[in-house]
Amino acid sequence: MIKLEHITKYYNKNKINQITVCNDVNLSFKDTGLVVILGPSGSGKTTLLNVISGMDSFDEGKITFAGETLEKYSQRKWDKIRKNKIGYVYQNYHLITGISVYKNIEPMFKMQGITDEAVINEKVAKLLKIVNLENYSDRLVRQLSGGEQQRVAFARALANNPDVILADEPTGNLDGKTTIELMNLIKLISKNKLVVLVTHEKALCNYYADRIIKISSGKIVEDKINEQVKNLDYIQEHIITLSDFKKSTTKTDGMVVNRFTDSKIKDELNIDLIERNKTLYVKIDSDSLKRTKYIDSDSEIVILNKPEDRVKRLETFDLYDDVNHSDKNQAFTLKDSFKNALERINIFKKKNIILYLVLFLVGIVISVSIGLIGEIYNVSEPFVEIDSNYITVNMNKSKYDTYNDLYNIAGVDQIMLVNEPFRFKLTNPKYYELRESISVYAQPIDIKYFDEENLIYGSLPNEYDIVIDRSVADVIINENRDKGINSYKDVINCEFKLQTNGSDTYKAIDTALYFKISGIANGNSQSVWMKEELIYSFVTPNLIDYRIMQDGFEIVSGDLPVDWTRIMINENYPSVKLGDIPYNIGITAGNFYISGVYRYSPDGITSYDFGNTMVTELPHIKDKYFNITNFRHSAFELLVYSENVKSTLVNLENAGYEVSANVYEPINARQEKLEENQIFFILGIGGILISAFSILLIMRASLISRMYEVGVYRNIGISRKEIRRIFLSEIIITTTLSSVLGYLLTIVLLTQAESSIQLVSITHYTWLTSILVIVGLYIINITFGLIPINILLIKTPSAIMKLNDM
Repeated sequence: MIKLEHITKYYNKNKINQITVCNDVNLSFKDTGLVVILGPSGSGKTTLLNVISGMDSFDEGKITFAGETLEKYSQRKWDKIRKNKIGYVYQNYHLITGISVYKNIEPMFKMQGITDEAVINEKVAKLLKIVNLENYSDRLVRQLSGGEQQRVAFARALANNPDVILADEPTGNLDGKTTIELMNLIKLISKNKLVVLVTHEKALCNYYADRIIKISSGKIVEDKINEQVKNLDYIQEHIITLSDFKKSTTKTDGMVVNRFTDSKIKDELNIDLIERNKTLYVKIDSDSLKRTKYIDSDSEIVILNKPEDRVKRLETFDLYDDVNHSDKNQAFTLKDSFKNALERINIFKKKNIILYLVLFLVGIVISVSIGLIGEIYNVSEPFVEIDSNYITVNMNKSKYDTYNDLYNIAGVDQIMLVNEPFRFKLTNPKYYELRESISVYAQPIDIKYFDEENLIYGSLPNEYDIVIDRSVADVIINENRDKGINSYKDVINCEFKLQTNGSDTYKAIDTALYFKISGIANGNSQSVWMKEELIYSFVTPNLIDYRIMQDGFEIVSGDLPVDWTRIMINENYPSVKLGDIPYNIGITAGNFYISGVYRYSPDGITSYDFGNTMVTELPHIKDKYFNITNFRHSAFELLVYSENVKSTLVNLENAGYEVSANVYEPINARQEKLEENQIFFILGIGGILISAFSILLIMRASLISRMYEVGVYRNIGISRKEIRRIFLSEIIITTTLSSVLGYLLTIVLLTQAESSIQLVSITHYTWLTSILVIVGLYIINITFGLIPINILLIKTPSAIMKLNDM
């Protein structure tokens, strides 16, 4: 039962030109019957129907619908009522024309908890049989006539087994014959349900109505029971009732032929029936018949035995035995939404081309914009010849004894006398016929300062293994491809060579010491990492630290040197071999006293000929290297290694030293780069803002074309949440095929162009920023795409349809 108490609704409420479209309306409706609201155009009858259905709000009063009383308008509550209790039929059908009849009716069953496709197919077929469209399930709505569309609308209105059917001028766009057929159907429906019909046609009202309510200027002016209701004896062309015809039967040769005629039989029918290959061929000759129609499974003609069968058509179909009225029932699940969105995709459809093209361009613009901004903020520590942890200190005529004073200054971790890249020699074991070693310049660093996280290839060093920077490895590759070195793997197979006897072209194993390259690191400088004693053994001529010989070193006689004036000589030194140990000796590094004799035998059996190589300890080597390098005691430079360069610089300056270092400040570097590239930053930000605004406009324009669809879904009770989900699914898929595709394609093209034709980089992308931007694209498209739909869904279903009609 429906009851309206003091219902009042205003148009332009609180404005000067306020109009009362429903004026203190009080009505009650029974559970069955055909109630007609009659009135001229503009009298408020459609508004009243919309208020009854909850498609429009009311300003005063209350409505009781199926036991629930509503004193103020609630879209959520009315959605639930329309979903389960109301079927609505409109003058303009309100079907979605681009999909099939089945797809228009299917959501109504899903809202009742029926999800099995086979069951829905069966129920749709039964509904269409009720409205005499049995074989129209798969036809597109736009292929149907007006009368057929209106009957589909009635089938949809019956699908949720409503308590009440509301019909707003359902015959307004139909011809006379179709109007009669439809009104007969409405009358049949009203025997089991309440039907409230709005019309301005008095003839229909007087003929069919059980109750007539007249309205004028928003007020009920008359409410009466209609006493002139007649039997439904209008002829419906598509319905043939056999009891209305004269019947004659002919039986012959196993065949029964029933002839039904609506006039006295005057003419013989000459019928030839030919059966061949399971096909029946029919030939009819008659002077009186003008047309011949064949009734098959695709025909719209319905054959009934007697008039009462018309009513039984609505009573015999058990459509609603498995209905489950629940708030959780959904017309469109998330899966359905994505499935329907995929089915709707047609990039090359005229109205979609602009949408996809604009969103594709948006992806391109955002890609370029992000790349421009990314390049501005892409500041990395610049490649340097000398590691950035080294501080250059200018020494003014210092002696060896005084330069060690630097260790007294806080922050000084180590003093490196080798103040520029040194020329190291490497072997290439692949090509033994090549006699010359490979040369490479690199700045040595004590391996104790090596950061293991910088290792990019190979393994961590053991004992006297060496790690080289990738920049050094790249130089080795680029300069020695003709020697078979083409990769980091080839570089790892090389060894650092410390020549101990003879020339560099000697290949005998006992003429040099070899040190394995264990790994390659990304230190962003022209560096090699090795132990300190190995560094100075490489750079000081003919003088090495005994420790780098490891287990192969053995003292034959005497002792290790105790100061820088003494060294040990090899047992293969010419005079020692003759049995005469010299008192002193002169070599490239200077004149030395002999403290003892050593042997180098790595296998413990063979004594290697290191006759030209003298050994001592690291402090004495450093002393000799200092004096060789700065023998005139003139001004020179040395390097200080510090883990905290900035504070150590200050401490050195405060101590009176003149210092310099490659101090990298990311914030300052970004600020400088931003100042230098302000135009690109502005272009990047502008591109993002323009893209976001373009998305808003294009999504709004797209919504305008879908407003009718939204109105239809809202009117049949589909919730706002489900409609948002429909658009969300479509936005995600559209974004993927347009903006994201354009974004990724642009990144690939720009990156390839910059690397292949060696352009100056004006854009920069990282995996993290690329992923974040893709997520951002979805967020922007979804946010701006849903803004228009959210604004639209604030309105009542009736208001949405009015916008569509404007």
